[in-house]
Amino acid sequence: MRTESLQAHEPLHQLHQCPNCSRQALVQQNSNQFYCLSCGFRQDTAELRTIDYPSLVAILLLFGLIVVLL
Repeated sequence: MRTESLQAHEPLHQLHQCPNCSRQALVQQNSNQFYCLSCGFRQDTAELRTIDYPSLVAILLLFGLIVVLL
């Protein structure tokens, strides 16, 4: 299983608290991905930083249309 190889390479001071199980078992696999050695929770922080530009553009256009009509 992959957890053994992750655990062997990560020093203990690099463990973070898992938002799913609250244990100090979350390791950073790379700059964007975290994995919990206890419960298997995975989080890709790159997905959290992405902006849905089509929705943002639609909202701004709608707001502009409302301002023009008023």
